[in-house]
Amino acid sequence: MLEQSFCENARTFFGPQHPLAFFASGTATETRSIKAIQLSLLVFAVLTLTATVGIYWLARARAGRRLRAVLDTYVEREQAKRTYSGKNVPAGT
Repeated sequence: MLEQSFCENARTFFGPQHPLAFFASGTATETRSIKAIQLSLLVFAVLTLTATVGIYWLARARAGRRLRAVLDTYVEREQAKRTYSGKNVPAGT
């Protein structure tokens, strides 16, 4: 009942030549096609969200690797300074 009244109102609002008038006809076949379109949009949204989260995770993982590489390089340089500086550095520092 509600669906039929919605379809009648939509057909009146859109007019018979409007591209969305196809979706407002209300027959069983077209209702199934609307359900298929809705399911397709839902699947598309889930895949888009998954891809977005994956890209974000990949960027964070790369940033973490870059940070560790920079810190390792810094530590190596500091150790090289202490080793080749010619100074007697106490063991505790």
